[in-house]
Amino acid sequence: MLMSAEKSVVLDTIIEFVMEQLAYRVRKFELKRLVSLLVYGPRPDNENVPLKDVDQSVFENVCSKARELMISRIAVAQKDALIDSISFYESVLAKPHVEERTKIRAQENLDKLHQLVQIRVKMDGIGSGDDDATAKAIREKLIERFTSEKGSSNE
Repeated sequence: MLMSAEKSVVLDTIIEFVMEQLAYRVRKFELKRLVSLLVYGPRPDNENVPLKDVDQSVFENVCSKARELMISRIAVAQKDALIDSISFYESVLAKPHVEERTKIRAQENLDKLHQLVQIRVKMDGIGSGDDDATAKAIREKLIERFTSEKGSSNE
């Protein structure tokens, strides 16, 4: 019998496998068969024994955990890309020897990123809680950027 820690490792491995298969758009019935093979092993060659199936509720739980993990990884990657983009465009604007056309394009892209963050905040409520420090940092950086621009343009 597997110990609790071993079960956790096995379950994590199965979830990673399911996540990978979902990324390849493997059909659900095929995925269930693959998970059954992973859990119970292959059927003996010389026996006429039907392949054991994983319980449907267990399979659905594993699939939902795999989907949640996929979504969380995508969200983190998007946040990182957004922060990288903002800092890149701000660095372009800060350089004195950059062409005016490039600076204008960088400012346009920063404006688009600002709109994306605002839409995301409104739709998902990102940054409304204290647990999402990345989104808060993005919002603060954008607010600081746009308030400093408005202050300098009014003068």
